[in-house]
Amino acid sequence: MKRLVALILTAVLALGMIPFAGAAFTDADKIAAGHKEAVTYVSEKKVISGFPDGSFQPQGTLTRAQAAKILCVALEGADKAEALTKTDTGFSDVPASHWAAKYVAYCAEKGIVAGVGDGKFAPDAALTAAAFGKMLLVAYGKAKAETLVGKDWIVNTQKAMRQDNMKEGLDTIGNEPTTRENACHMAYNFIEFDEIAKADPEKYKETTISFTDGKNYRVLGRAWQDKDGVVCDYSADGVEFTLDCVGDIVLTCNASEKQGTTLKYRVIVDGVPSDQVNFKVGGEESLTVIGKRIQPGLHTIRILKDTQVSHSKDTLKSITLRCAADTMKATQPKKRMIEVIGDSSTAGYGAVVTSTPNTTKNSSSITLSYAYLVPDALDADWEMCVKGSLGVVRQTGEPPYNYAELYEYRNRWRDPDTRFPFERKADLVLLKISGNDNSVDVAEWKAAMTKFIEVIRSYHGADTPVVFWGQTGLKKRPYAQELMKEIPNLYGVFSKGNNDGMGGHPSAEAQKRFTEEILKVVRPIWEALDKK
Repeated sequence: MKRLVALILTAVLALGMIPFAGAAFTDADKIAAGHKEAVTYVSEKKVISGFPDGSFQPQGTLTRAQAAKILCVALEGADKAEALTKTDTGFSDVPASHWAAKYVAYCAEKGIVAGVGDGKFAPDAALTAAAFGKMLLVAYGKAKAETLVGKDWIVNTQKAMRQDNMKEGLDTIGNEPTTRENACHMAYNFIEFDEIAKADPEKYKETTISFTDGKNYRVLGRAWQDKDGVVCDYSADGVEFTLDCVGDIVLTCNASEKQGTTLKYRVIVDGVPSDQVNFKVGGEESLTVIGKRIQPGLHTIRILKDTQVSHSKDTLKSITLRCAADTMKATQPKKRMIEVIGDSSTAGYGAVVTSTPNTTKNSSSITLSYAYLVPDALDADWEMCVKGSLGVVRQTGEPPYNYAELYEYRNRWRDPDTRFPFERKADLVLLKISGNDNSVDVAEWKAAMTKFIEVIRSYHGADTPVVFWGQTGLKKRPYAQELMKEIPNLYGVFSKGNNDGMGGHPSAEAQKRFTEEILKVVRPIWEALDKK
């Protein structure tokens, strides 16, 4: 999401620099990808300067004098900062003739900076990330200087930086010299947060929006509406709407106490996902979605359950955020729909790196999987039928026992007589060849898969394209290729790289590769459908 920062950061980061636009930096390719948004924005506005040789030197260190100018300009704006006349800093090593005297004097008067002892400021000394963080916290009123002193000042500074996610995208907030690109990003985070906090208080008022009436939002996937909210039992179930809003979102959900794994939701604003959101098991849980702060304006928001099918009634109940009244509207259904059927790889197992080696616990993310990325790339709606440890024949210890049973029933564990409604016909079905079937007899597997494709087409149409997807090493791949010759409109995509993520599952990068490989096969089918 392109951040639009209204307050311009016009800080010249070193004495003697001359202006260069970001695109003109001779070392622009050395600016880390995570910092480009912050650095590019200010350089495109010609509010940050490079060195005389045209470089930006992103890995160069920030001095204490340079930090004072950044803070002064950020708080007062370029014109007011330039017009400052007071140069009495109170520090013996920053005389009135020093280029940064007025900035240091301003920051010292505001209590933002202090000296290093003996009446000195050390203007040319390298500034640590923790020290710059402390300055920013005090400058923006998020902490008092006297609370960030003593032996624990660094720990307390870091703790305060983590509030409101002021550490987002940073390389460090530790006690080592901060680089120029990291320093820009630190200041950028505070400026952005400040501008959002000040956004039109008369227009944007804190509001709680309930998902209990089925109005002004669209239910996605196989989610369904009941009196308590939107029930999200399946992968990528959720809601979508447009809303004129700003700031952070607080989700409120209810997870069944018999849910065996962590319930996860992800918020996607204008196509950009938030950080992973986890809810603990049982009861009503609330969590603030931060990391992708919403700039003032009209946005398209998706809230999706970000894991596989669950044995519970997981209900999305409400959101609380600052928004303009009466601006929430349901989005329109997409022209086409894709149905995705698969196992743990499809559910995104392994895509999230966790602190526990060689395990998939809490590491699944359907929104990082091809199952979500393919429909999103094609601007299609989706239905998902996804659960770990399943295949077309493979048995598990609890129902549903295989793809067919999972496909035929909504929630066996809650209401065995409730079948999937299939309210829309899928234009294409993406079907995972599961490694869980590797030990199954070939004839049995081919018969079961043939029957399953017939069941799929009985709902969506006899000519519905079905696309197999699987890894090249799967034992059933040759027999899937045989079926592709025997069954009309059956296609195949076979990919490498099935074990580079957590627990021997595909990583997020592998899922992106799978997505591109699948799209190469699916796009021509998609285009042919449009011509009918």
